[in-house]
Formats: sequence, C-alpha cells, structure tokens
Amino acid sequence: MRICAPATQASGGRQERPHQTLYFLLTSGGSALYGQIALASLMSPEMTWTEEARVRLYAENVAEVLLNGLSLPN
Repeated sequence: MRICAPATQASGGRQERPHQTLYFLLTSGGSALYGQIALASLMSPEMTWTEEARVRLYAENVAEVLLNGLSLPN
C-alpha cells in the first residue's frame, strides 16, 4: 500500500508516506507509535528506533498528513 501526501511548495512533488503513519493516526493518534512499541515493531522494526533522526522523520510524516491530507498515487 502506498500513501502519498500532495505536493507542497517546499517539496515540489508528491512524497510517499509510510502506511504505518496513517494507521497510528487513525487508530490512536500521532504519538501512538511510541506508546505501542510492540505493535509498531511487528509492523516495521526500524520505525521504533528512538534516534533523533527517526523520531523527526516520523513527526514530519504525521504533520504532513495532518496538515496537507492524503492523495492516491497516479
């Protein structure tokens, strides 16, 4: 499954977002990834890494989906 966020002025084109981001937003909220580590690690172990770059990437994906919505790829 591919989920894309629409183009923004900064990005200039569609950017693919992880489907796990949408799942956690719909079921439990944006911070649920770190509150449900066991489930998240079954979906994608690298998503649960707590290094700063990974946390920032996840937060940016959540913000992008919340602010700009979703679109289906062509």
